[in-house]
Amino acid sequence: MDFLNTDFFNFIWKLLVTLGFIGLSTGLVRSAAESLKRTGKWTSVLDEIAVGILIIFVYIIIMTNPASTVFEFVKKPLVFLWDIVLNLLRQVGMPI
Repeated sequence: MDFLNTDFFNFIWKLLVTLGFIGLSTGLVRSAAESLKRTGKWTSVLDEIAVGILIIFVYIIIMTNPASTVFEFVKKPLVFLWDIVLNLLRQVGMPI
């Protein structure tokens, strides 16, 4: 049985992603408040608003896909970069 597709892991996955989203959102609100206090202008908060919208879109995309799909999506570029690093180290002559 694939552990990533069980109901328990699905619950844990959604719980962790939601807690991460809440943590990022809380940090973003605090950053926006500090930026507003520091400058006194609402235009200084616009970058936090843009990042907040991006975080909401990423959260929605992650929550609509199963965990195995998200892991595969993240794994492919990491494996690609790791292969580049390994080839570079081999070219330099470092033992791997």
